[in-house]
Amino acid sequence: MTERGKAVATGRTVFIGLAALTIAEYVVAVSLTALPVLFILAVAKVWLIVVYFMHIGQLREGSH
Repeated sequence: MTERGKAVATGRTVFIGLAALTIAEYVVAVSLTALPVLFILAVAKVWLIVVYFMHIGQLREGSH
């Protein structure tokens, strides 16, 4: 698989993960008033965004 193909596959996977977490947040918010669960889901979404879309991992590796 090419580098671009890997990037597209990763982006698609992260997008699906974010969508699943958003659906989970909605379900929890509608059915429960569990603020700690919502906080955990939000932290998971932030982690995905920071690591994959903001490329924090590349900074640690020293590239660029």
